Amino acid sequence: MTYGIQIFNANGTAEIFGRNASGSHFITQGSTGSVGGGQTSSAISCEGMTANNASTVEVSVATTTTANPPTVNRGSGSFTITNGGAGAATFTFYAFRY
Repeated sequence: MTYGIQIFNANGTAEIFGRNASGSHFITQGSTGSVGGGQTSSAISCEGMTANNASTVEVSVATTTTANPPTVNRGSGSFTITNGGAGAATFTFYAFRY
């Protein structure tokens, strides 16, 4: 018997995180440092990212200091995170390849 978490893509056909997915799916991870309310972080390098390949490269963002969700702004080889809240917040991010 195997225990753990498995996360699948939107249509449920490919495991993107779990016991059958290798760590090579992670591209980058880190923290933004403080981002003011309504402000945008500095560009974060992300190999393979484009504005239109969310089905291949995705970013997961977490924070504990704001009720309003952040926005990920995709670019060519990088992304930024916009703080959706009124107060400053720090965001933890994980970019991964499906």
